[in-house]
Amino acid sequence: MNLRRLALLVSVGGALAAALPAGAAPKPQTQTYSVTAPVPFPVNTAVPTYDGCWQGQESLTKNTKPLTFSTEGTFTAELTYQGDWDLYLFDAKGAKAAAAETSEEGNAGVLPGKEKVTFKKIKAGAKYTLVVCNWLGQSTAQVTYTFTPKGK
Repeated sequence: MNLRRLALLVSVGGALAAALPAGAAPKPQTQTYSVTAPVPFPVNTAVPTYDGCWQGQESLTKNTKPLTFSTEGTFTAELTYQGDWDLYLFDAKGAKAAAAETSEEGNAGVLPGKEKVTFKKIKAGAKYTLVVCNWLGQSTAQVTYTFTPKGK
């Protein structure tokens, strides 16, 4: 290799390295998806053995999505729907890490609604489950979630 080519490669490599900021924070990751839960949760909240519509039947009254996080960061999720839906984040042990349960009684499934949760304590390697459930709403809803890795 001649000296000019070597000098050119070294200068291009140096310019590329200078263009990438050292320790730049990882970018947030966002996903949007539709869920279907065609039947509203059939149990009244006054029944002592049921704590919420998240205890309903998968693909009938609720939708669950397992999540694994490779780094520390903040998780936010937003659910848009018509009627009355709820949104939960459970940890690997089944404990509620975050919940949005706005009561929209009397909505009859026609008015738009929105639920949002934020959880700022995601640890590296952590496993969670995002659960959306139809309490008394239309059969479909949309979920958008974002994981923002902790900056260095």
